[in-house]
Amino acid sequence: MVLLTAKTFIENLAQELANNKWDAEEIRRNVDMEGTNFDLCAARKSAQYWRAFVMTLPQFIDEPTFQECIKIYDGLKNKVKSWWIGDNSILCIIAEKGVSPDVIPKVNDYSVGFIQLKSGGCLLCIADVPKKATYMKVPGLPILTHQISGEFREIISRALSK
Repeated sequence: MVLLTAKTFIENLAQELANNKWDAEEIRRNVDMEGTNFDLCAARKSAQYWRAFVMTLPQFIDEPTFQECIKIYDGLKNKVKSWWIGDNSILCIIAEKGVSPDVIPKVNDYSVGFIQLKSGGCLLCIADVPKKATYMKVPGLPILTHQISGEFREIISRALSK
């Protein structure tokens, strides 16, 4: 049995995104955005504009590490608000060594609300590599956001299962 590494997961994810209506020309690796380094960035144009920012954390995600993730999430969410109206983003954190069970339910608190969708919003997704699990709340409304965020969660799950 071959163990999944963060590097392999990122390769799988890039391929899955390209196969699922994410703009192949907009899937880039090793992107620095205003001092934050992302392993992968991708964009999808639909009735709304979606961007995904993927970064790897080599350490186990416990409560203090999760608070660091939230700082990155808040910074990205603030940047999204300065972009075009209706832009939405997903911050995907790759947990290379896993996630504490105490942290998992807290991920749902970092989702997109209906009001945020009109001014730009941000979702948090954590990909637990050792457990091959995805933690991300998919908003129920509006339908387009539900569909695209649900598809993104499925893409992450497929990339983890390869």
